[in-house]
Amino acid sequence: VHSTAILAGCGDVQVQSSVVRETAARQATGAHGDGIVVSAACWGAFGRPTGEVGHSVIERNARAGIASFGATLRLDSSAVGCNQVDLNGEDVGGEAYTFEDLGGNDCGCEGSEPACQVLSADLVPPEPLAPE
Repeated sequence: VHSTAILAGCGDVQVQSSVVRETAARQATGAHGDGIVVSAACWGAFGRPTGEVGHSVIERNARAGIASFGATLRLDSSAVGCNQVDLNGEDVGGEAYTFEDLGGNDCGCEGSEPACQVLSADLVPPEPLAPE
């Protein structure tokens, strides 16, 4: 079980034609449970990360469907719903988060059709993986 399905820490990521579903929080701590995370909480100096999500389904994740921590995120023709927070943005280390809605997105849950809205729920980014 992973507490983050797709994590781009200080790098760019493209997620296309994918399903990211039911990512669980950590059993021991209850932390995280995010579908897609793009984070500028760098563990090195790699520049501002960018995430692009298109033609994908991100649903029923324990915490955030998609989270940007000081990164730029572009969302196109995707369904993001039934997550605790569908779209979350947090500023990190002086870097402001940015979400760009490229159109065709649906953030409803089980028949509801609310507009996609970015919230700031004071979430913290996942910790970096320890080297092996």
